[in-house]
Amino acid sequence: MKKDKYLKYKGYLGTIEPQIEDGILYGKLAFIRDLVTYESRNLIDLKKEFETSVDMYLDDCKELEKEPDTPCKGSFNVRVSPELHKEAVIAAGDDSLNSFVTAAMQEKIMQTMSVLEEITNEAGFPVSEVDSKKNSNVA
Repeated sequence: MKKDKYLKYKGYLGTIEPQIEDGILYGKLAFIRDLVTYESRNLIDLKKEFETSVDMYLDDCKELEKEPDTPCKGSFNVRVSPELHKEAVIAAGDDSLNSFVTAAMQEKIMQTMSVLEEITNEAGFPVSEVDSKKNSNVA
C-alpha cells in the first residue's frame, strides 16, 4: 500500500479512483465490510465528500445502534506453507510467533519506506500522503 493513494480521516482510509469516461473521481472506505462510497469531479471536493461520507457513516451507525466497522483491527490470518510456518517458529526462538511476525513486518515496512523515500528524493519529490484532519476518534 502506497501511503499517498489513500485519503485519511478519523482513522478511516478512502480510495481514490478515476472514472475516465465520465471524468469523475470516486472512492470507497477501504478495509471495512460495510460499503461506503463517495464521488466528485476534482480531488479537493473528493476529499470533502470522503470526510462527509465518514461522518454520515458514523452517524448512521450511531442512529442504528450498530458498532461501526473499523479498518485494520490488528488481527488477521496469514496462510503459509507448513515448511515456512515451521521455519518461522524455529526462527522465533523464545519469542512468540506473533512477536516474530510483527518484527518481520515492521522491518519490511521500514525497508519499503526507505526505498520509496530514496526514489522520491532522487526524483525531487517529497514523500507525502493525502491527509485530512489528524482527528482519529475511530481506530
